Amino acid sequence: MSAPTRSLSPFVVETRDTSYIAIAAITFGFLVLRYILWNTIIRKLALKYLPMYSPTGRTGGPFSTTEQDCLDKYSKYCWHSTCYILLVVWALKILFAEPWGFSLEKFADLPSMTDPVDEIKWFFWTQTGWYAHGLVELIMVERNRKDFPLMLVHHVISIVLTYGAYLWSVHRIGLLVTLCQDIADIVLYWAKIFQKTHSDMKTQKSFPEYVRGHTIGVACVGGAWLATRNIGLGTICWAVWNYCVLDEAWRWCLFLFLDLLLVLQIVWGIGIYFMVYQQIFSGHFHDMWHDRKKMLSPPTSPPDSPRGEKSSKKKR
Repeated sequence: MSAPTRSLSPFVVETRDTSYIAIAAITFGFLVLRYILWNTIIRKLALKYLPMYSPTGRTGGPFSTTEQDCLDKYSKYCWHSTCYILLVVWALKILFAEPWGFSLEKFADLPSMTDPVDEIKWFFWTQTGWYAHGLVELIMVERNRKDFPLMLVHHVISIVLTYGAYLWSVHRIGLLVTLCQDIADIVLYWAKIFQKTHSDMKTQKSFPEYVRGHTIGVACVGGAWLATRNIGLGTICWAVWNYCVLDEAWRWCLFLFLDLLLVLQIVWGIGIYFMVYQQIFSGHFHDMWHDRKKMLSPPTSPPDSPRGEKSSKKKR
């Protein structure tokens, strides 16, 4: 007697789905690629563009604690923003090719059994592997983040949502959600890259000639976060409850996770908007979420000179 087939998704046609093997391989691939790039291209870029203030920092180490922290953040921002750009291009390619791509009503057809299988399947495998890689990165490297518990919950929810979108054929909703998430991250990371390369490491204050650029960048972050992760994701959540038929327990579970994701984005948004306020009215911002615990003190005075020239003479 043959094994029964599943009807919840066009991607999962057998009783025993082995997609977790592919996702595990993709996760491992991301981790290996991250290690290679961090120790080659990204490290060279960081040493070239970050305003190191110690003699050894300028020549490649050893680094002070502050320098190492900035080096790690700069490397993460470069790595994550590059991957997010590729994922956004891939998501847009799929969405523009389909008639339901940006329709809040058409994506309510659940489960969506007639959509192209292979490309969407690989997209969600890759997205799930990306967030699994991020979870490993968070636990291994970023345990000292101030928002570690929130980030931990965020990564778990993201893995559940992306893998659930694949398993239960709610990929139409999943594509829009990942697009909203990734666009905001790209803007955020590029603004932070600019901030790290044009600010004094010790005080986190912009060099005088770059204050306006920082203000524009941070304002873009606030606008992108509001448009995509608050309004955009909120609109998707509203459409789900109005257009989708929640007639099975797994759908209720999946969409409750989606609402929880929205709550997290609103909480993070409070910190983002406060950073915008700081930059506009004080000429600098202090990352209340990403900075390490007991690591950097709040900015108190402007830097002595661009690129920390005089700060290297101070006692370390």
